Amino acid sequence: MIKWLAITLLVFAGFMAILLGLGYLLNENEKSTTVLKAELEQASQAEQARQERIRQRATVSDDIQQPVNTAKPKNMPNIAENIQVVEQFEQTVINNLTCISVQQCQIVKVSFKNANCSVAINNIGASLLKKLKTKSKIIAACPKTSPQANLICQQNICTFEH
Repeated sequence: MIKWLAITLLVFAGFMAILLGLGYLLNENEKSTTVLKAELEQASQAEQARQERIRQRATVSDDIQQPVNTAKPKNMPNIAENIQVVEQFEQTVINNLTCISVQQCQIVKVSFKNANCSVAINNIGASLLKKLKTKSKIIAACPKTSPQANLICQQNICTFEH
């Protein structure tokens, strides 16, 4: 009888050890999951802030108006080409704002026929903008920048500090 009692107690102790071990693992998993959720939430907030800054930049580029078609029909290809280059300029700026450090950012001055625009953009975007032929194109407006503005990488976006 003592033999069966000892076996029963031994099996019961084994089950208890297994349950306590599983409980400990579950508790540790919950702690690490909570920390991971907090990190993901911070990353999500940072991404939302980055997207908001991109949207703000997009609204600045939306303020750039397209030229009104008051020219004669023979100038139609020139107007279409002008619109295409301006849109390409805007898309290049919008798509190349991301950075990790300020070393990845540059101030690029783009010369149009009627204006000179200074933009903060990453190195890839700077090389793409240098390839655009904008000197003979007309732009309605440029983003306003101060000559004393410093270049910064804020929330992973190249921008000016005023």
